[in-house]
Amino acid sequence: MNKIDIIIPAYNEEHRISDTLSQYANFFSNNTQLTIVLNGCTDNTHEIVKLFQQDHPEIISIINIPEAIGKGAAIIEGWKKSTADIVGFVDADNATQPDEFEKLIKTIDGHDGVIASRFLPESQIINRQSTLRTIMSRAYILFVKLLFQLPYSDTQCGAKLFKRNVIQRILPELKHADMSFDVELLWKLKKAQTDIIEIPTIWVDKPGSAMLGSTGNFLKTGANMLAKLAKLRFF
Repeated sequence: MNKIDIIIPAYNEEHRISDTLSQYANFFSNNTQLTIVLNGCTDNTHEIVKLFQQDHPEIISIINIPEAIGKGAAIIEGWKKSTADIVGFVDADNATQPDEFEKLIKTIDGHDGVIASRFLPESQIINRQSTLRTIMSRAYILFVKLLFQLPYSDTQCGAKLFKRNVIQRILPELKHADMSFDVELLWKLKKAQTDIIEIPTIWVDKPGSAMLGSTGNFLKTGANMLAKLAKLRFF
């Protein structure tokens, strides 16, 4: 049976990570590892994760990085240390619940990777927090398609899974630690002629992302993300 390592990057997630770890640790068996990569946390996230690790030492491991290195860099560090056959990541907010992540695991056979999508016809978003956020997400994805010619309806959903040997081929090329990480990852995999498929997911929208900031800052964050995409593509 293939060993699976799910990386969970966490930056100041004390209010949201308990629900994620509780559900994931109780759902998956011992052939699935949960690697929590803490980076630059200044709240009680580390203490909360340590308590879960004590209760589930067979499935939960911790990488603690003192600096805030960003989601992408945290995932990369987790992948570098992993020895699993299949590696992936999921966001710390439990927007992708374990039964939905399991669909990725059940689908990956015969492919190099599989990513979840919130925007396929069969997908569902529950408890939508912001229409503005949805509009910006769609605009971002359109911009990605124009720049990178990626075939996916949703590059940014925080649930992805890959064969480890495929990730190892492109890992040294990944440079972007912020939210453009997902695009760079899929772009490099496309250039490597890998077979990455997209499946619909049920996604539970969660407020309070430490990465996106408040609603008032969302437009500014989106503009910065678009500028970084242009830099990734042309420079």
